[in-house]
Amino acid sequence: MPMTDSSEYENYLDLLQEIIDLQQADNITEALNLISANLAKHADKPELYLLTAVCSYRQNDVGQAIELCEKAHKIDPDNQEIVDSLAVLKTIIGQVNDGLYYAKLATTLMPHPDIPDLLPLEFSNFFHALSIAAPSRHFLDGLYLFNGRQFPDAVKEFEAELRINPDNAGALKKLGHAQLFVGKPGQALVNLSQYAKSAPDDAEVPALSAMAHCMLADFDSAAACCRNALEAAPQSVEILMHVLEAARYFDGELATFYDDVARTLNAVVADAATDCVPERNQASRNPDAPINIGMISNDLREGDQYAFLMALVENINPKKFKLTVYQQSPTGGPVFQEFKSKAANWRRIVDMDDDVLAMIIARQDTELLIDLCGFSSNSRAVVFAAKAAPVVTNLYCEPFGFQAPGTNVIISDAATLAADQQNIGDGQRIVVTEGGLFALRPLTLLGAVQPLPALENGHITFGVNCKPQHFSPGTVAYWSRVLQAVDGARLLMGNVANIPDDTAARIRSLFAASGVADRIDFLEATGIQDADKAFFNSIDIYLDSTPVNSTQTIAHALWMGVPAVSCTSGRRSGMIGASMLTSAGKPEWIGRDIDDAVRIATDLASDNDALARVRTSLREEIKSSALMDTRDHAIKMMAALEQAVA
Repeated sequence: MPMTDSSEYENYLDLLQEIIDLQQADNITEALNLISANLAKHADKPELYLLTAVCSYRQNDVGQAIELCEKAHKIDPDNQEIVDSLAVLKTIIGQVNDGLYYAKLATTLMPHPDIPDLLPLEFSNFFHALSIAAPSRHFLDGLYLFNGRQFPDAVKEFEAELRINPDNAGALKKLGHAQLFVGKPGQALVNLSQYAKSAPDDAEVPALSAMAHCMLADFDSAAACCRNALEAAPQSVEILMHVLEAARYFDGELATFYDDVARTLNAVVADAATDCVPERNQASRNPDAPINIGMISNDLREGDQYAFLMALVENINPKKFKLTVYQQSPTGGPVFQEFKSKAANWRRIVDMDDDVLAMIIARQDTELLIDLCGFSSNSRAVVFAAKAAPVVTNLYCEPFGFQAPGTNVIISDAATLAADQQNIGDGQRIVVTEGGLFALRPLTLLGAVQPLPALENGHITFGVNCKPQHFSPGTVAYWSRVLQAVDGARLLMGNVANIPDDTAARIRSLFAASGVADRIDFLEATGIQDADKAFFNSIDIYLDSTPVNSTQTIAHALWMGVPAVSCTSGRRSGMIGASMLTSAGKPEWIGRDIDDAVRIATDLASDNDALARVRTSLREEIKSSALMDTRDHAIKMMAALEQAVA
């Protein structure tokens, strides 16, 4: 493509050759620097965009490489090298039909007249690309990151895949699913709805959409999605689990829906378990031998389960217990490795059939099987229902044993016992631990306690976890009444990494009827840590939700000198706060109902001097309380486990 000024064209060719030489030497950074310095001058020259595409490809950004080649193709549709590049790149990502089109087109065009080595070999060998054609690396990397629960990075990879392959329905569905985990339910609903157009019978889509609606506190829409999912796949254990993950947040008129689905799950699982009955050693056990305990988890990572479970695992007495951990999660991070180092035995059971797993557990003479999956996807409900061990209990996750397939022992403490007795099912019995249900290590990474914010702000700031799935009608009414009762008080929602605008708008709408929407503020966490110290340093009093309480967040608040007010409800998920506050030595912050919780919160807010004193002393009180005495907690929990198998 000659220029008017031949010397200018020669200079342009020299520039291209210099870039090519840098690329051939794998000096991609310098090549990009040289391109950037000259792109404005030669913005209408397709070769420069093509060479930029080569750099993008070598930096593993195939999507950007294709976009650049397509831009170059618009400038010069007759450039053979550009068309060759599109043939190769489209084929590599699996768009073989498009690749064939460009390959055929290239045969009708002439190569560049002045630069025979404009393209590297991998950009011009269509038949090699055809031989390695596979799903895009972005899609495969997205799946790997999703399975490893690295959801922010998975979102980026699925978005990159859809830029280059917008018809990849699988990537669209996974993107929607991953967006739930990064706190973007509105975007998730858009993508799941788009995917549903190509797969209207996929029951997982309404099930995932139900959770997205819960994350927007739209529980009526969530319930409708749950019903659609159950109608599409009424006998699927996986779909039932998805539905229960959403339905646990239902309250009021929708509260019975959860119980109905749990009964359905138990019936489906019981039927499946008839083909999964393991043979068990009939010999009587040696009373002096250690008790064989098995734990099955599908989420051995940072979070509530890790914090609470580690208090037991790291202090377990090997003379009394022989522990085997069954790894259901496909990958794991540092927490995974810590568990593995502390467990005497470790078995990977990913993709293992239920009947095989049940046989293995039984043949190891497992006496107590601890369910750490609960009502969550990728659970092992059939194995638990098959009674692979004589005693099955459920710790640290919903439903805490109640209505959980196979669970025949409920572990209670003094704070939960009365409610637990009201909810115990047929064939279940309660074992009461002398300590609390939860303990955890000191939270040293949260930093020093800061002065009471109210002293500087001139008003009380209540804080809540910005997780709208917890914002039941009762919770909204409770928090609204607190704001109405305390003049000038504000409600700070935070301790999460993402609060999209549509989520914030939805939250404000929930409080509009009570006239306090303008007193709500939002604070996004600055990192991906479990607790955001900036949030706790910005609030004076933490308010828990009901009927589903917070868990580890209560301990975080107490550690940061922040009183936590929890409101009990009639099921275990609404008694977590009571259990933790009892262990922390702060039962006076437990509300028996919403009226009582409002009274406690307003009483605390009425005296800044008292709050300031609490702020400075609370951490030391918590450090010396049962909530952080992990050794004593483990001793008492082990005694309860011994009683469970007695």
